[in-house]
Amino acid sequence: DQYMKRTVLLLGNSFPCMTTRLSVIRRTIVIQTPIENAIASVLKRNLVIEAEIGKKPINPKTLQQVLQGSVRVSVNEGIGAFSKIFLGGYLDFPRKFVERLIEAMKHFLQLCMVALAQNKIMIFDDVQKIFHREMVAGFKQLEAEMMMYINKVDYSLYEVLSTEDRSELFSQDEVTHDSSIDDLHDALTESS
Repeated sequence: DQYMKRTVLLLGNSFPCMTTRLSVIRRTIVIQTPIENAIASVLKRNLVIEAEIGKKPINPKTLQQVLQGSVRVSVNEGIGAFSKIFLGGYLDFPRKFVERLIEAMKHFLQLCMVALAQNKIMIFDDVQKIFHREMVAGFKQLEAEMMMYINKVDYSLYEVLSTEDRSELFSQDEVTHDSSIDDLHDALTESS
């Protein structure tokens, strides 16, 4: 659970400024929930990939670095972990956030495919061919894992149930009192 606290300051003047201190007019604190933080991370990664594939001319070194950080994540699980954590238990999170996360993830996969296609065009030697094959294999693995969780998200059954049905479905069952148990308990205590 990583909550992110973001503080936004509205200042009297703009930067750069000749004075060393500026008066704060308004201070706003925004706290992001873990799923909102995940959405922001995916969107940020999408911007990085979009910027890289939008460069003219394309820089093969930086494109490969971005690809490696996106589809062959080795330090942490990256965006694949978000699908496991947040889509694996999607009913625990607000629907609008789950839908935004899915949309961002699908866009991420599309951008990775475009980046891989651009990288394939720029292959000149055997080392780059091997690297590209590893990137494609990593992408296929990541895509399969992410799509498995994305495809599991289904609100249709949940929407069919009325509010009363949902509360009954998730409430604890009533405990019925069995008189035969009381009779047995009384018999055992009398014989002692």
